[in-house]
Amino acid sequence: MKRVVIIIFLFVAAFGFSQQDSTLVYKKRVLDQTEVDFLISYYAQDGDNAAVTGGIGTEELTDITPTIVISVPLNEDDVLTVDAGISSYTSASSSNLNPFDKTGASNGGEGHDDDRLASGDVTGSPWVASSGASRQDVWASGTVDYSHSSDDRNLIWNANVSFATEFDYSSIGFGGGIAKQFNDKNTELGAHVKIYLDTWNPRYPTELDSYLEVNGNLNDGFFEGVTIWDQNGNASTQWQP
Repeated sequence: MKRVVIIIFLFVAAFGFSQQDSTLVYKKRVLDQTEVDFLISYYAQDGDNAAVTGGIGTEELTDITPTIVISVPLNEDDVLTVDAGISSYTSASSSNLNPFDKTGASNGGEGHDDDRLASGDVTGSPWVASSGASRQDVWASGTVDYSHSSDDRNLIWNANVSFATEFDYSSIGFGGGIAKQFNDKNTELGAHVKIYLDTWNPRYPTELDSYLEVNGNLNDGFFEGVTIWDQNGNASTQWQP
């Protein structure tokens, strides 16, 4: 009889523990495994109304943008996402912003980084792409984002840092946000904040850029060998932009 009582007691105790374990709530991971996405876009345009050259001239432009997005689950609630990409473009109209370098149009240009002439190139025409510094460039960017979800997955907050760079521009960004989901996740209210710290190095038209490069010397640069006339039709050496 004692053996029967002991066995029954042990069975009841084990059943009690198993019932207690079954009440634990299963929490699904926000992201089950690492995800890697590759994206790419291509854009091309044409036209004859370029703003850079006063509404006339070629608007030819091409842009290709490959991007990679990697999302890594840190645990059940947290995800780290890295988004990086580049945008490589060639632009006929923007190249005409500064088609010559400091040695002047008459000399064809030598020894400056915005002079990329190839044999047979035509310079200074709105109808063709010249060799200015803005003729082609690569814009690069990256973002690192950390997000956390609540146990019921209805509250999500995140923080991120980003950067972007181009030949005349660079930027660092910081941000964060919070979102609350309602109505079986059919409704969401959120608030997000972004701060960007930008640095811009402006590009000027060739006549202004060349003037600055030679410290205002009208016998050098873009104006070398070119007579400047004042409003009375007289040759002048006092011109300045």
